[in-house]
Amino acid sequence: MFDWLKGILQQKSNLNRLCNEMGVPNFIDSELEFIEGYCECVKPIAQALDRLHGEHSTFYGELLPTLFTVEKLLASKLEN
Repeated sequence: MFDWLKGILQQKSNLNRLCNEMGVPNFIDSELEFIEGYCECVKPIAQALDRLHGEHSTFYGELLPTLFTVEKLLASKLEN
């Protein structure tokens, strides 16, 4: 879902045209602001999950450091 929402934000300049072509309602500013905030908050978790579900380069020794890094990043976002 993170990658999908990030893709929507990357097409922000074309979003109205795309919505009109698909016959769906356009996004309003508050919806786009919510998506931006969501992506900012979830980014550390999504990146950690991508790293941890790798098939060839993931080892048990990476689990705790990755989790501690995510915890630190989320705590720093709460402080801001």
